[in-house]
Amino acid sequence: MSHVATTPVLSLSYSHPPMLDYVKLILTKVSFNKALFEKELRKALKMLLPTEVPDFRAWCYQQFARIYRRVLKRVFGSLELAGS
Repeated sequence: MSHVATTPVLSLSYSHPPMLDYVKLILTKVSFNKALFEKELRKALKMLLPTEVPDFRAWCYQQFARIYRRVLKRVFGSLELAGS
């Protein structure tokens, strides 16, 4: 009788994808600086899946529109133009 070691299978069902949570954390941490915020926002959009972008956009406007509305419009607007 031999014993076979099995490795537990990790569940990949998250309520929020890990990359989405990560980029939200980064933006929150750099929100004190406009230039850094814009740079990290652009990087975040390159890292996210296209299906994650609408929720991310909504979150960004909810969290940062009061102080960075122009940055958000510029970055998300250029994303929409590139997709056209």
